[in-house]
Amino acid sequence: AYRGLLAMPIIFFPEPHLIGVISVQSERPRRFSDEEAGFLEILTGQLSLSILNGRLFIDSVERGRRQLMDLRTLERISAQVASSLDRESVAHAIVEQAVLLSGADAAVLLERDDTIGELRPLASHALDDMTVSARSLAQATCCAVRAANTGKPVTGHQCDHRDGTCIIQAREGAADDLRVAHCQPLATMIGPIGALCVFTRDARGLDARALMLIGTFANVAAIAMENARLFARVTRELETQVALRRELEHRINNSLTALRHLIRNRRQRATTQEAQELFSELISQVEGLIEINRLLSRSDEIGAKGVQAGDLVRTIVDIIKRQLIPAELKVSFTIGKIPGVMAFEPATVFGIVINELVANALEHGFEGRQRGTIRIHGIQTGDRVKVRVADNGAGLPEGFTVTGQASTGLTLVRQLVQSDLHGSIAIYCISGDPADFQVSDALSPGGEQWTVAELEFPAELRGVERHSHLGIGKTTI
Repeated sequence: AYRGLLAMPIIFFPEPHLIGVISVQSERPRRFSDEEAGFLEILTGQLSLSILNGRLFIDSVERGRRQLMDLRTLERISAQVASSLDRESVAHAIVEQAVLLSGADAAVLLERDDTIGELRPLASHALDDMTVSARSLAQATCCAVRAANTGKPVTGHQCDHRDGTCIIQAREGAADDLRVAHCQPLATMIGPIGALCVFTRDARGLDARALMLIGTFANVAAIAMENARLFARVTRELETQVALRRELEHRINNSLTALRHLIRNRRQRATTQEAQELFSELISQVEGLIEINRLLSRSDEIGAKGVQAGDLVRTIVDIIKRQLIPAELKVSFTIGKIPGVMAFEPATVFGIVINELVANALEHGFEGRQRGTIRIHGIQTGDRVKVRVADNGAGLPEGFTVTGQASTGLTLVRQLVQSDLHGSIAIYCISGDPADFQVSDALSPGGEQWTVAELEFPAELRGVERHSHLGIGKTTI
C-alpha cells in the first residue's frame, strides 16, 4: 500500500471543475519537499495550458463551422434567383431578370465600396453601348449615389448621360432615349451596400407594379450580395482557423514532447527504484495526452467527428506496454471492439481513466506474479456504452467497494467518470468470459476469476463550451 502522496489537480474557475490529476506516490510515509511540489505544479500548469488552448481553439473552429452552415441555409433560400455565391454571376442574373420582369430597357447593379469611397458597377444588362463608371460617394448629384447614400429610392427624369455627373456615360447618340432612371438601394441591417438602377425609354417611367418588382429584386440582390460577402469572409476565417489549428496542434505536441523529455531527465537522476517508477508513470500519462492530440489532429472535422474510443484505448495500451510493465512480468492484452465517439475534452478524460485502470491492474492485480492477462471489451446498447477492463490477477480485497476505498487513483477515476463522462463505474469479480456482458458480478467454483472495472457512459460525448479561467490547485497527503 502507498503511504505518501503528492497530487496536483487541474481545476477550471469560476465554477471549479476537475479535468485531471498528476500524482506521485510512495510506499513509505514521507513529506514531499517544496521543490518536488513546485516541480509537479509546473508540469501540471504546462499540461493545463496545452489542454485549455486546444479546447478554446476547437470551440472557435466549431463556432466558425456553425456560422458557415447557417450561411449555406440562407443560400438555399435565395437559390431561386442566385444559383451560386459568386457575386458577379448572381449580379448578372439579377439585372437580367429585373429588366425582363419589370419591362425596363436596361439595368445596372452597383456595389458600395466604403474602403475607397466609391460606388462601382458589379453587373449590367442592355448597356453594351455605354460605359458604367465608378462614382465618388461624396458626389450626390447622381441618382445611384443618392440612393446608396440615403437608403431611399430615387427616380430621375430627363437624365443626361453626358453631363459628367451620371454613373452612366454614353457616347454621342447612344443613350439619348434612356430618359428615366429608377435607383433602388440595396438595404441591409448595416445600411445600404449598393443600388439597383433600371432605365426606361418611356418618359412616364415605370408603373407601381414594376417599381414593386424592382424593390423585390433589390432586396434579393442585397441578401445575395451580403451572403456572398459573409461566405467569402467566413471561408477566409475558416481557412485561417484551419492553419491556426494545425500550428496550435504542432505547438501543443512540441510542449508535451518537451515535458516528456524533462521528466525523463529527472528519472535518469532519480536514485531509487520507487522514484524511477513514479516518473515512468508520469511519462506514460504525458505520452497518452500526446497521442490523444495526434488522434484528434488526424481529422479535418475535429469537434464534429471526434475520436473513436477503440482507437484511444489501443493507443493508451501501447504506451503502457512501453512504459509501465516491468521486464519480469509478462502481460498479454486482448482488446475487443470499443464503441463510442468522443470530442477532445471527454477523450482526454477517457484516456486518463483507462490509463489509471490498467495501471492499477498492473500494480495490484499482478503484484508478485510473473504473468497475467488484461482484457478490454465494450458494448453499445441504445445510446449507452459499457467498457470493461478485466484482469485475471489477485482479485479484490474482502469488503471492497468503489466508494469506500481511500485509493486516490480510484477516487480520481470515479470523479472523472461521473462529472466528465456523465457515467458510472462498478468494480467486481466474475467467473467467466469478461467479454460476455450478460455475466455480471457472479462467481462460480472452478472458473477463472476476473476482476472487472466496468464503465458506463453515453455513446457520443461532445465537448462542453466553457467561459472560465484556468485554476491550478494542489493537494498534499
